[in-house]
Amino acid sequence: MVTLRDWLLELPARGQYTFTTADARTRQPDVSPAATVIALRCAADAGLIVTPVRGFHVVLPLEDRLAGSPSWRLFLDPLLRFLGLPYYVGLLTAAAHHGASAQAAQVVHVQLAMPAGREPEAEAFYAGLLGIPRVAKPANLERRGGCWFRSESVEIHLSVEEPFAPARKAHPALLVEDLDRLRERLVVSGFSVMADEPLEEHDRFHTSDPFGNRIEFLKALR
Repeated sequence: MVTLRDWLLELPARGQYTFTTADARTRQPDVSPAATVIALRCAADAGLIVTPVRGFHVVLPLEDRLAGSPSWRLFLDPLLRFLGLPYYVGLLTAAAHHGASAQAAQVVHVQLAMPAGREPEAEAFYAGLLGIPRVAKPANLERRGGCWFRSESVEIHLSVEEPFAPARKAHPALLVEDLDRLRERLVVSGFSVMADEPLEEHDRFHTSDPFGNRIEFLKALR
């Protein structure tokens, strides 16, 4: 029989980093609930898992075991589904804002506004040109319109705002690998590109999305 320790260490290979106490008991039907709890406690003491709330566990990737804190991306959505809580956005930790945590605050997403009914244009720009895939919004927020885009490194939410006014000064800045190629794609697609003075460590330019929101793109200077 596969031990509980072996089973939970195999989860990341299947793309799964979270499980519940009930899942663990299902894997060991011949083991008493008390023994399962003890085995989970031993796994936590060994730095293999963390338990943010009772009954819900996160397997720590190797790169996070020293810090003892996994990335929020691994568990935020399944945790809130486990709790039965619909969510829009939340802070990773308030402690980081007050110096009580070694974990720096992290950006969860960037929020921009858009006019109503122009989601296809948003998808053509953010997914088509920038390559940030569109993802489904939570069902309880779908009726508000707008759309969300998410990649491994960035998440952008566009929400309908009426009356709409584009953000021409405040803007997100996105780090890209091939600044010249992106500039060419934008120009060919009819978007104006505005060069800016390079920063100490980055070359950059600005453009506007289909609604006039300013977007900055940067490339690290080597």
